[in-house]
Amino acid sequence: MKKYVVLFIIGIAVLLLMGCSNPKEDKARIDKYLDRVYGENEYTLEQNPKHKRYYIVKLKKYPGLKFNITVSHQPFMGSFVWNDFDDVFTEHVIKTFQSSTDMGKDHIEYLDPELAYSAQVKSIDELKTSYDRFVAFINTVREKYSALIDVENLPLRFDIHGIRFKGDVSDESKYVDVGRAENGKVTMKSFDELYAELAPQIQTHAMNPNGVMIRASSGRTFMLGGDSFEDCLYKVMDLDNPTGADLSSIVLQPGEISETYTLAKKDDYRSARIEIQVKNMTDSPCSLYDATLYKMVISNSDTIFIKDKSIELIYDERREWVDPYKALNISKPNSEQERTEGVTFKNIKVLFLESQSSKSIKTVIVTFNQ
Repeated sequence: MKKYVVLFIIGIAVLLLMGCSNPKEDKARIDKYLDRVYGENEYTLEQNPKHKRYYIVKLKKYPGLKFNITVSHQPFMGSFVWNDFDDVFTEHVIKTFQSSTDMGKDHIEYLDPELAYSAQVKSIDELKTSYDRFVAFINTVREKYSALIDVENLPLRFDIHGIRFKGDVSDESKYVDVGRAENGKVTMKSFDELYAELAPQIQTHAMNPNGVMIRASSGRTFMLGGDSFEDCLYKVMDLDNPTGADLSSIVLQPGEISETYTLAKKDDYRSARIEIQVKNMTDSPCSLYDATLYKMVISNSDTIFIKDKSIELIYDERREWVDPYKALNISKPNSEQERTEGVTFKNIKVLFLESQSSKSIKTVIVTFNQ
């Protein structure tokens, strides 16, 4: 017992020693860092009167700005020089630029470590105005606050709101990496490159107001009765196409239902496996890619969201569990037809199939009730 107590005390002592710092050594380390990054005699340094372990830095090139610097000591992680240069400078340049620029509904923010431009638009053509503002901002940084580019490694991100892209069930947000500022240089996609990348991803079909949102415990939301087959390919899941057939050449006749296709995330052990079928709900022939999501068979999911209802599928006797049909306020299947096709809920039919070994739901089948 004494042996373990001694080892414990030694361990605590080591942690305390690792967390301790030598003020003179830390100061010398800070001086060396500032000389290397900003140049000797290019800054002033004074101790923070409120926090003795911190120092306040002023760069001679930017006399109106101050930032903090210290040596951080972390148990098991060693020590490193920490400063809030990027926060201080990005916040200042963003505030200065936006106060003198008509930003519309757009805004710029620093989301460590990324510099993000948020664009509120209604069409892809409106992006040009927002993109030009972002370029103007980067040029301002390059001309007046070059230290940000010289010192920091800033990924540049373009956040797009208001456009529905393939795979979206509403006007969701899309985040696009458009470049990087580092080592005194800025590399950035041209607007033509950005347009060429995004244009093929724009959702062109109208969203069915009668569609029903379905989401398994992992992955994105599907719109049963609203998504097209092509939308389903943008749900960050892999399509299993064992035959390698050219799916884009498949044409469905009016009312025709497609074969079953499987979507899965192969790198996620607990990811849901989803089988889908689409249907041509128009009066004329259409391609498989344009057909509407008609049926989903969902397996290996802990929960499922149907419309605005969250339903637990894994039975656990240690906590209260609500029967899935009761959660939807519908009765269990009573007829042979309901046991085969499912029970009507809103404008879909839903069927929960129990596991043979427990009350847990192994499979959920939802079909659009056109």
